[in-house]
Amino acid sequence: ASGQGVIFEWCNDPQTNGGDSCPSWFNDAINVQAPFAATTAANGFVSCDSDEYGQLANDHIVRFTTTAIDCSALSEVWVEFQSHIGVFTVSAVTGAVLRVSTDNTVWTTYTPYPDLTTTVRWSGNPEVVVLDISATAAGSATVYLQWEWSGNWEYQWSLDDIGLYEENPTPPNDMQVTNWFAVAPNLFWPLSMVEPFGFLADVVNVGSADQTNVTLNLTLEDEGGNVVFTEDLNYGAIAVDTFAYDVPFL
Repeated sequence: ASGQGVIFEWCNDPQTNGGDSCPSWFNDAINVQAPFAATTAANGFVSCDSDEYGQLANDHIVRFTTTAIDCSALSEVWVEFQSHIGVFTVSAVTGAVLRVSTDNTVWTTYTPYPDLTTTVRWSGNPEVVVLDISATAAGSATVYLQWEWSGNWEYQWSLDDIGLYEENPTPPNDMQVTNWFAVAPNLFWPLSMVEPFGFLADVVNVGSADQTNVTLNLTLEDEGGNVVFTEDLNYGAIAVDTFAYDVPFL
């Protein structure tokens, strides 16, 4: 849309690491990413490889738009899609959005990644996004969905497994350990200098229901697969869309 030739393309195989219209994995030591892991990524997906175009004089605007979808019989409309996005210059909070229209002219913007800044850089793989677009789409015979990415020498944005639902498709019970966990400060010390260390991870409730009696288990095994340590950490109750940060195993 910015006239720079930056587009979403069809990738036939997530194992293709760049080229053939497929994004690079960015599996270097800094980014530590893997091939797109959407549920049906193996049979193809769409992706924009922003990194391929390098530094541009102006930010690119790339759009992926559906044809008209009939939602006239629905009182609620929820969209779900699986994705993997990496940003470097422009925050995904404002740069990577879903736009919805009933006439392909006037658009309402929704935010799939409210916390994904250039400091965070990467979403989950896959990041399952669920948005309530009822205010725009419910009762309309012509609904257009448009994924719009404004950026400049970012990483990539891959999309797959898009679905529309007449109620919230989010599972009620879905606790996850985030991509962040603590690394022992003496990880690379000589054996003779090893000291005791603790464990720390962040967990989040991404389900649609508040959770009670949340417990995180840590299990360590030796090279032979024998359990040498196991411990449970009880978080108690965690509400919907709530993180539990920096709670150490004691």
